[in-house]
Amino acid sequence: MSVKVNNAILSRVIIDSLENEYEMDVYFNRKLNNKYMFFRPYAKNNHNFIMFFLESILSFFLLLFSFAIPIINFRLIRFYHKGGSRNIIFIPSLKAQSIHDDIDVDTSKFDSEISFINGSKKEKKRFKSGDYTLYLYCIFLFFKKYFNSPWFYRSILLIPEMIALVSCLRLSKANNIAMTNQLDRWAYLISSFSKINDCSLSLYQHGTVIGEFKPKNKLPIVNILYSYNQAERDFFESNIIDILCDCVYLKPKIKLSEISHKSSLLIIGSGSIEHFSIEVETVKYLMHNKRFFVYIKPHPNLLVNRNYLEFDKERLSIISDNVFFPNVDVVIHFGSTLAIEYENSKENIRVIELNKNSNIIEKLNLI
Repeated sequence: MSVKVNNAILSRVIIDSLENEYEMDVYFNRKLNNKYMFFRPYAKNNHNFIMFFLESILSFFLLLFSFAIPIINFRLIRFYHKGGSRNIIFIPSLKAQSIHDDIDVDTSKFDSEISFINGSKKEKKRFKSGDYTLYLYCIFLFFKKYFNSPWFYRSILLIPEMIALVSCLRLSKANNIAMTNQLDRWAYLISSFSKINDCSLSLYQHGTVIGEFKPKNKLPIVNILYSYNQAERDFFESNIIDILCDCVYLKPKIKLSEISHKSSLLIIGSGSIEHFSIEVETVKYLMHNKRFFVYIKPHPNLLVNRNYLEFDKERLSIISDNVFFPNVDVVIHFGSTLAIEYENSKENIRVIELNKNSNIIEKLNLI
């Protein structure tokens, strides 16, 4: 494949990756009902005049000086590399490192690591003419597609580090790549790179994907998906991955803590504002019913609402840490990885999934 054709293909891959990241950010920020959506500007969704004005200035600056961004931005990019084999696992963040460490499967095959976090060997990415050529391809395609979408311009700032990763993967001559990314720009970029360069890609699921969100661009290929169950695998294959070659089922578990209450129930909080009213209604019913001692594990993206604090503390406990998992009889959730872990950790547990259309009283009466 010629460099010219390769750059044309890679630039399209990078722009498609940014589209996935943008769509994901918009969906999850709207789900959390944040007034200001961080990371990328959504000026057309932001009614704050000052923010709109500032984002407009930034968009104008990016339009005029987009050609110079790599010269500034590349100096800030640092890759850390462990090992020198062609079996590479990608660790973009501390969170990804934690997810990788918790995977209940042997990943020793991937004895080389590329990451943005500290490792044994620092790889300072030097800006090269080939990188800049690819960047110009990306900018041309970006403005061709999104010239009339200035709220998307800030995504240009992400292009240099994506090109840096492509260069790093090229230099490593990777045969096998593993990642925990599922929906974001890195997932699409690495999947596309794997298909173009005939690498084997393994994806380790780290959270439930079943829900309303479906990425705009499917991952071109995943050779081995390590998934929680058949339902999760089916959702991956239908909505997230274009070509799935093989699947291995994981059984993520947690260590349950013994408790003194004879009848107990856990509500796993949702990250969605629209579900919060259902949580409160459920707690009110359980407090009135008095059959169960109720534990609540709020979603980490939402602060504990004062509605919870008004309930009888003798019949309710709010879990604020990530190490206490009470050995309850019933789990209520809105689509949760933790619920899957409870099912795998206790045979006779009752798990009930609610949604905004659920008849709460009817379901709770069946317990």
